[in-house]
Amino acid sequence: MNRFVISKDPAISKDPALRRGTNLLECLATLAVLMVLAMAAAKLLTSVTKIGLQANQDKMSRVAVERLSAAFRQDVADAEQVTIADDGRSVTLAIGDKVVQYQTSEAEDATADDDSKSIQRTQTSGDPATGKEKTALDRFALTQRCSPTFAVKGDLVTLRLTADGQLNPWIIQAVQP
Repeated sequence: MNRFVISKDPAISKDPALRRGTNLLECLATLAVLMVLAMAAAKLLTSVTKIGLQANQDKMSRVAVERLSAAFRQDVADAEQVTIADDGRSVTLAIGDKVVQYQTSEAEDATADDDSKSIQRTQTSGDPATGKEKTALDRFALTQRCSPTFAVKGDLVTLRLTADGQLNPWIIQAVQP
């Protein structure tokens, strides 16, 4: 039982149906097609991962903006005095015996692996002279599109989270009593 057809006839040996195995050129062509498919799949996976990370960051920044909005409005409503820095990058609120400061931090101020912007809320209470001062910190992470600035107009304190000219600005307004 010989499985191989051994023939000296040139017509039979060149017939692809009778020939067994593959040659080097066919193997290389198959590997090239598989490599192109693998590269396309890797690029697709990378794109899907980036989109997922960006969506997650946007969701987390929306949650942070909601927290910021609630805390900012409550602090301004309780404030006896509001002081805004000349550059509009921070606001200081005097509330009884405590002081609350909201300060923006840019990506260049942050560490190298943290590329997001944020607003930091610092609450200080007590007397620093007696050494019984208490400090509480809270950080509100924002997206890169945000460019936070503070402003006061009459009894209205405004925190603008987006740059001028953007289509959908995020603006938090609070009224002083």
